[in-house]
Amino acid sequence: FEYALPKTGLIEVNDEIKKNDVLLFSTGKYKGCHVGVYVGEQMVLHHQVGRLSSRDLLDSQMQKSIYKKYRYVEKI
Repeated sequence: FEYALPKTGLIEVNDEIKKNDVLLFSTGKYKGCHVGVYVGEQMVLHHQVGRLSSRDLLDSQMQKSIYKKYRYVEKI
């Protein structure tokens, strides 16, 4: 994901999470292998293997597993 996202107009950011940011998560020893979209109000839309896509609370455990954050920046 982290190699393809910049080609789509998304840039990596290091500030606070904002609505519509794309979040890459680390799961175990794998970095950036899970992706979700922050939809606001402390909720993330994502899809886990074996489950339907869902909106889940961006709790402290999920926040700790954020590997990188990307945001679309419109070019003028």
